[in-house]
Amino acid sequence: MEDKSKIVKRTIIESNHIEHIEDTDFEDSIVLKFKEPINICFYSKDKDSQHTLRAFVSAADNIEGLKFGVVNADMGKKIIQRFKTLEDEDNPYHWARFSHLPFILTYRSGFPQAFYNGSVDDKSLEFFFENLSHVKGYKEQNSAPIKLEHDENIYLRTT
Repeated sequence: MEDKSKIVKRTIIESNHIEHIEDTDFEDSIVLKFKEPINICFYSKDKDSQHTLRAFVSAADNIEGLKFGVVNADMGKKIIQRFKTLEDEDNPYHWARFSHLPFILTYRSGFPQAFYNGSVDDKSLEFFFENLSHVKGYKEQNSAPIKLEHDENIYLRTT
């Protein structure tokens, strides 16, 4: 891609192909208005979020034909509140409730389908985006709070 995305002031992303998801993009609860597949990174200004965000943006910059979005939890408090309301275990999207930052969630047909639970590095994210996230029927609904090990070459997500 010609124009690479930039993380500006550690909280904002400047990009021609990564959308900033707004509260108005949701039609109901956590259901998005648009139906094409999208991978969304929910982040904050903490160190773990910033490492995940850098890897997410780098991976998204290398992939064409897929949709990517971001939610800054510090600026999108209404969106985060939508995910916090999923506490009722009878809710079919209880698994997608807000429990930690950062996290990457895949949507297809407007509905959340999967959490990303792999290593937080560009190549692992690229593999997930290109081979799993957009595949109809792929679901990964187990997510635990993550712990990132900060190493200058790789950022690993462990539970």
